[in-house]
Amino acid sequence: MLALGVLKLEGDKVCNGRSAQARLAGKNPHDDVRAGMRLCDQVTLPLWEQFETSIRTGRPAQTTKPIADFGRIFTEGVDAFTRPAADALMAAYDFSAHRRVLDLAGGTGSYLLPILRRHPSLKATLFELPHVAEMAKRRLSGDPHGSQVQVVDGDALFDPIPPDHDLMLLANTIHLLSPDKVQRLFQRMRSVVGPGARLLIPEHWMDATHTSPMINTLFAGTFLLLSGDTSTYSVEEATGWLAAAGWKTLEHRPLFGAISLLVAEAT
Repeated sequence: MLALGVLKLEGDKVCNGRSAQARLAGKNPHDDVRAGMRLCDQVTLPLWEQFETSIRTGRPAQTTKPIADFGRIFTEGVDAFTRPAADALMAAYDFSAHRRVLDLAGGTGSYLLPILRRHPSLKATLFELPHVAEMAKRRLSGDPHGSQVQVVDGDALFDPIPPDHDLMLLANTIHLLSPDKVQRLFQRMRSVVGPGARLLIPEHWMDATHTSPMINTLFAGTFLLLSGDTSTYSVEEATGWLAAAGWKTLEHRPLFGAISLLVAEAT
């Protein structure tokens, strides 16, 4: 820890280094990554111990002991790690032309809230599984812009997707779905919007060889462990799936770190 600069020596005492003080002391909620570290410690690393078994069987990893409060740890950890990309999205896309955004599988609103703070006239719907939707309602109730969001619970692969939106957001989700489920989701989303509606997909996009960016190859292993049949996908794969579902890919641009943005429009 000292060599990495996470900790430092002051005389004969060890104390927080600059990065630990900024990100692990809880002084600034915006930079706090403790929930992300908790996710790694209690979920991700124990799953990697079962990597060989998942590779051989094609089944999700099973930890040696149950993870208490898995849903909360997972959701809060993902929120902590995706916060910089959410802030970058707010600056990377012009939301002023839209009136209502649907955040599909939007967690507790980590991508939505930065957008709504910049665009207070924009209305939003957050669509999530019931247990996550309850966490989202609690979080949004304590935010000044939470009243702009209607939280609807359901499964996007089976339940009716809320209609009447001219912008859709699907952030960090398709890597948890198999290719056939991704295609089905794209088709279901297209069926509830009109021509010209936009779709934003911040994701761990890969190149055509599935070897770059390097960090996303490691994420691919983690996603496999979580589901047994998923991965990080390439921009080329997504472009084909979108086209088959009635979406035209407009651009692909960097967003933050390993996450980049794919923009599509309903044809």
